[in-house]
Amino acid sequence: MLALAALLVFVQGRAVLGQFQRGFRPFGHPPTRVAWSWDMFSVPIERCVMSFDPPVSTPERRLASFRSEVRAPFEWDFADDSVAGYKDFAKVLCENKLIKHAQLSCSTPRGPKQDRVDC
Repeated sequence: MLALAALLVFVQGRAVLGQFQRGFRPFGHPPTRVAWSWDMFSVPIERCVMSFDPPVSTPERRLASFRSEVRAPFEWDFADDSVAGYKDFAKVLCENKLIKHAQLSCSTPRGPKQDRVDC
């Protein structure tokens, strides 16, 4: 157990030293928000509205779109960091024969983007 703890301390210590070597200084400036990012890690995000044809059937209802019919707060909404992630999700729906195509209307840091996934 002591060897495992020592290994973890060594690995963490190397990571912290590496950050200092690259210029990281804790508490050097006040925290700021980065636009179009997940704040904690400053990962750029791209948000999409997906419309399905035909609507996806669930036990409770049929969903024609993720954003218009799923009204959960952003934290609980399906979100991905890239348009490619939304396209991959649409492809899974296609592979399971739940939809024939999906229309994507996205907001990205580079501006709006329209895309379509055909099965």
